[in-house]
Amino acid sequence: GAILDTFTLLKGVGSGVGEPGAATVGLTLGLPQPNPSRGTVHFTYELGIEAPVRVQVLDVAGRRVNDLEVGQRAAGQHLFTWDGLNARGQRAVPGVYFVRFLAGAGERRTRVIVLK
Repeated sequence: GAILDTFTLLKGVGSGVGEPGAATVGLTLGLPQPNPSRGTVHFTYELGIEAPVRVQVLDVAGRRVNDLEVGQRAAGQHLFTWDGLNARGQRAVPGVYFVRFLAGAGERRTRVIVLK
């Protein structure tokens, strides 16, 4: 079965502790499926509250390969898909990639292996 990684992100500047207006974004991020992959990779995530979300694919050097999803997302479960292509529409070279998930002021990464 799938393993889920649960954590709390803070929305706003600083730690959010004792700051007026700081909101907690509850986030559950599922593992990429399939992984390793020869093509399309699916991800599920759940937000506890509405939050601005940005999802990027990065190579092992931290360079942005592609933006997967950008914008405000409602509380609840979401699905997004990376088609295995870079920002220029070319197939990503085989290797290890990190999916960077940003919600509010927080961040989480998961790893994807792309096969030939």
